[in-house]
Amino acid sequence: DTPNPVHTSAVVADTTSRRFMATVFLWMFAGLAITSACIYAFNTFTYCMRLIFANDSFTSLAWLALIGPFVVSFIIRKGINAISFFGLGILFILYAALIGVCFAFILLEFVDSSLFGIFLAACLVFGAAAVIGYRTKTDLTQFKPILCLLLAGIIVVTPVVFLFPDLDMSLMVGY
Repeated sequence: DTPNPVHTSAVVADTTSRRFMATVFLWMFAGLAITSACIYAFNTFTYCMRLIFANDSFTSLAWLALIGPFVVSFIIRKGINAISFFGLGILFILYAALIGVCFAFILLEFVDSSLFGIFLAACLVFGAAAVIGYRTKTDLTQFKPILCLLLAGIIVVTPVVFLFPDLDMSLMVGY
């Protein structure tokens, strides 16, 4: 009995789609882990914070952290088909680190130590999704509606927490 070519190609496409999504979640896990580590380092160690602020003004690293993510994302966008996979990976890691440094000192005024927890939690969610995608035959694209609702909830709750501090609602309770 010969296998049905339509069924075989559907199975291959399904497997390819699952692997692709699991790889995307793995890259997001890595990026968020790097961002979380930078936030932790710059909010915990005074030496790191001194690399950003000197004599009550921004250092070169602070300006790089502010402008760098825009430049790196532009380079990635323009060179997506011309830069090697390794080069794009390095740019992604650089982007994640710059975002971590940028958030560490810009949001320090508003969020303090809970920012690290938020990024770490997101990192762990993407890591768990990557493991689920690699170890099971679960199609991760089926979580899209749930994740969109969660994102909408975060977008709605964040301004409420910051604009109405008298509500005495922490970020963790809000989320």
